Amino acid sequence: MKLTDLNEIQRSSVTHMQNVFVQQRNAFDATPYPELAYRRDKLIKLRKQIIRYQDVIAKAISQDFDSRSIEESKLLDLLGSVLEAEHAIKHVQRWMRPSRRHAELLFFLQ
Repeated sequence: MKLTDLNEIQRSSVTHMQNVFVQQRNAFDATPYPELAYRRDKLIKLRKQIIRYQDVIAKAISQDFDSRSIEESKLLDLLGSVLEAEHAIKHVQRWMRPSRRHAELLFFLQ
């Protein structure tokens, strides 16, 4: 591969990442404080997609780590993500509740 080809790939990757960031920023600006149902729906969809594409994701991880076991990737990387999503689905309502916070002493010193 020529150096000019690598430079073009790098430029297109940077442009792609910038576009993704703009889309993410727009999505956040549209709904900065999503409702419980929306949050749960997104977490459930995330969990389903990880499970659905576990073989593809594990294969990509294996290639990135140069022949890492697919089963190891599923166990160490994907299972943890699925369990964390399930934990978040169960607890997101409690996490969204308003709660009092105390200011640190440093904020009172002026």
